[in-house]
Amino acid sequence: MNYRTKSKKRVTLEEVAKTAGLARTTVSDIVNRGTGENYSEDTRKRAMEAAEKLGYAPVRAAQSLASGSSRLIGLMLTRDFRNSYWSWLTYYIEQELRRLHFRLQLAVTENDPEIEREQFMHLAADRIDGLIIAPAFSIHSNIQKLPASISHVPIVAIGMQAQKTDSIVLDEYDAGSNTVKYFLKNNHKRIGYLGAPPLKDRDAKESRIAGFIDELTKHKLYLDEWTFLGPKHDDYESQQQVTDAFVEKWVNAPTSKRPTAVFCHNDQLAITATASFARHNISVPNDISLIGHDDLPESAHVVPAITTLDTHLEAQAKAAVELLLERMSKPKRKARVVRIKPTLIERESVSTPSK
Repeated sequence: MNYRTKSKKRVTLEEVAKTAGLARTTVSDIVNRGTGENYSEDTRKRAMEAAEKLGYAPVRAAQSLASGSSRLIGLMLTRDFRNSYWSWLTYYIEQELRRLHFRLQLAVTENDPEIEREQFMHLAADRIDGLIIAPAFSIHSNIQKLPASISHVPIVAIGMQAQKTDSIVLDEYDAGSNTVKYFLKNNHKRIGYLGAPPLKDRDAKESRIAGFIDELTKHKLYLDEWTFLGPKHDDYESQQQVTDAFVEKWVNAPTSKRPTAVFCHNDQLAITATASFARHNISVPNDISLIGHDDLPESAHVVPAITTLDTHLEAQAKAAVELLLERMSKPKRKARVVRIKPTLIERESVSTPSK
């Protein structure tokens, strides 16, 4: 089937300027470049209304060739949107780029090497000016040896410190360690971990699970049998299967062997764990305490509201864009690393264990 439609004569910028009664450069600033903040509201309105009335559409490819810049920034998302963490990160990155008159070109790879390879080709064809990769620890390619078509593009990695690459890094180790300290302060001695990633997927010395294990080991309290690996996928159904297995083991364990507290690797797991415990008439936090990670909006709207760690997604997004634009303007400067510390948000899912 042929989906091509009969083409009409393209409206020119000169025609828009004439209709609006404005100079061509003024209309170009407002309509093409998105840099109209220096003009009055009335001028911006006249330019946009004339463009809409005539059906004017900028030719991005021609503009890119003429200026040497597409003002397109790629975001390679190596996961997908089934975990709203990545939805919110994408939202904040797009907001910051739009504020600075750039546009987002999204490439989702779902942790699939073949899709990743294709998306690199598409991003190169789109002539992006820069690229943000998140989370960078899930990328299958070597960031230092990306395909030739994209290797010249400035890059920022989110989620890991990549060699010779600008990076946004969460202080994961402190998140794990400080969570244990908070549980200990609330008199918990038997503490489990739900949804741990395989250590091969992260830098073992800096990971959340490493901080968790080290802090418990320091107090001779680490329980390996209550450290459950997470699912392969980020969707709620996969998370629920893992939490159901954890809760089933907890229900069938002797009371003296059960954890009184659980650190959930993300808020999705904390939410599904709360639901799974409730189906067994087990109360959070009266029978077991939970702490999540990420501070997703939904974690504040379940019952009980989840105590969690805020990973400052908006700050991550702004820092990533800032680093990328710096790199684009100063391509030879030394790589920078921005470290962000998660902050504990106390809500209703932690209490002191009953005797």
